[in-house]
Amino acid sequence: MKAIEAAALGAGDESPLLAKEECTSASIRLCIFRMDKTSFDVSVPGTASVLELKKAIEEKFGDSQMEEGKISWCHVWGNFCLAYDDQELINDRSLLSSFGIKDSDELFFVRHMSSATQGEKLHRRRHSTFGVFKKKYGLRLLMVQT
Repeated sequence: MKAIEAAALGAGDESPLLAKEECTSASIRLCIFRMDKTSFDVSVPGTASVLELKKAIEEKFGDSQMEEGKISWCHVWGNFCLAYDDQELINDRSLLSSFGIKDSDELFFVRHMSSATQGEKLHRRRHSTFGVFKKKYGLRLLMVQT
């Protein structure tokens, strides 16, 4: 298993159940399920955004040393997202409360390809294909009217 996918797919997390911050009366504790059905708990403020939840998850895994290396969070969040009640939490600015998320709720990692990642792949594909034709045939793009 690649270390960069370990957080979403599951890898021996031996760290304590809660994030560094102490629980306060205003914080909520969430259970996050990985794709391998294992879970871990994280605590965030009751007014937290999706981005704050992601940062809390990153901090939790930053505390534990992975045997296989460092986790690439850009890769994780580019290919996976959190979901609650069949809603993907993809807008970092959205408040957790706007999804109806409350204390002791369960969230799940699901496969997801961000639109930025899709756009980058499409951009590379277009330019690499044109580059091959341009080199091979010395082609230039011409507008053809019909």
